[in-house]
Amino acid sequence: MPNDPANPFSFAAPWSGNVSQPWSWWYQLAPVTINQMQSGDPALEARIVREVASYGRQLGRVMDVLEVLVAKLDDTGLSDGQQRALTEFQSLRDEIDRLRRPSLGATRSDAVRVANALVSWRKDSPELFQLVKAVIDDAERS
Repeated sequence: MPNDPANPFSFAAPWSGNVSQPWSWWYQLAPVTINQMQSGDPALEARIVREVASYGRQLGRVMDVLEVLVAKLDDTGLSDGQQRALTEFQSLRDEIDRLRRPSLGATRSDAVRVANALVSWRKDSPELFQLVKAVIDDAERS
């Protein structure tokens, strides 16, 4: 039995509240309901998601750029809180990479750390750099 005369789809079950939900085709066509997120311009936001990139792709691009910036960051003067934020960012990125590429094992963050170590070793520990380079060269030949 309708609980709200203005909404014929509303329903009140005994001992419960109103059991209704606003409905539109939008709920069926998109995994994210922009209208419920209080967007300043829901139509524009829907168009961006539909024609440019999903929220996940947008966030992925932002994370890619942050990863580049973090890799180039001199973290010697950072506070404990700032260090923790970097660590948490890397952990988040690692978790996402593991879910996206379960068979990979190593993550993008792992590769960035190895690359940064190689750059450092080339300057500070040439013998260690040469050892790693020799292993990589052997792997490329086989």
